[in-house]
Amino acid sequence: MNKEEFRILVNKYLSGAATAEETRAVEYYYQLFQDEPDVTGQLDKEYLSSLENRMKNRIWQRLEAKEKTPVTFLSAWYFKAAAVFIGLTALMGGLYFLRGNFSSKDQSVAVAAGQANNANRFITLPDGSTVLLHGKSTLTYSKDFNLNRREVTLSGEAYFDVVHLASGEGGDKPFVIKTGNVKTTVLGTAFNIQAWEGQKEVVVTVNRGKVKVENDQKLLAILTENKQIVFNTDTQLSGAKIVEANKTVAWAQTDMTFDARPFGELAEQLGKRYGVKIGFKNPLLKQCTITGRFSGTETIEEVFRILSATSNTTYTFNGDELLIDGEKCH
Repeated sequence: MNKEEFRILVNKYLSGAATAEETRAVEYYYQLFQDEPDVTGQLDKEYLSSLENRMKNRIWQRLEAKEKTPVTFLSAWYFKAAAVFIGLTALMGGLYFLRGNFSSKDQSVAVAAGQANNANRFITLPDGSTVLLHGKSTLTYSKDFNLNRREVTLSGEAYFDVVHLASGEGGDKPFVIKTGNVKTTVLGTAFNIQAWEGQKEVVVTVNRGKVKVENDQKLLAILTENKQIVFNTDTQLSGAKIVEANKTVAWAQTDMTFDARPFGELAEQLGKRYGVKIGFKNPLLKQCTITGRFSGTETIEEVFRILSATSNTTYTFNGDELLIDGEKCH
């Protein structure tokens, strides 16, 4: 989408004439204004400043009208109150990560990211929570996950988006991630954990929301936005400080930035990332070029809602198959 097409799309949004898909696309770009100011670098600063203020007002108008008109999924997503980012670097030598504290009767299930090409992998847990696994990482959880507890063990790095369970749906079951003797309990919704084998420090960094960090049942810290604790597993000493948490999640974007990428190649990459089969009803669409950037933590449907709105295509999603259609791209 070039500069002029972007202006046209935004003007439709501000006038209330945008379709649902176009609305989602514009509000996605608004999110990037906050997180990545350079994403619209081809536009002049005065236009961007004015545009951001007008979009902000428009979004709040849509939120205030929530009782009359349901807010779209991505709008709610942008205004989540507790998205948490955690970075953990842990000593793993000699620790049994593939099974953690699960007994043999639990029939643990191991899920590994792409080992051969270091590709990230997006998975969905039984409770609906999603995990973006860094390449060469391993996540392990019990086969009865979500029946009596929500507990996983991580070796490597992953970004979690945890489903909040209401009291009537098992709200007494916290979401716990184990990395050796260090246990992180989720008090928010989304977070990142880094726990590579061979490291001596556990580093927990919170982006938004709240998490509790413990070591052998001893409370180390309850962290909130832009706070970090570094725990040395050898000396057992720890210290907290203020950081820019957003900078620690850059790995999630490494394979979600596209510059004039053929749609066919992009579809193949996304298919491997999300574990779905992606096809084209119109083969000519494979030659369309896609330029854009995602945070890397979106679901496949969130990604294709944006891609379809900005490429003049449509898609249908059925189970583990996604079909792209359209006459031509923008």
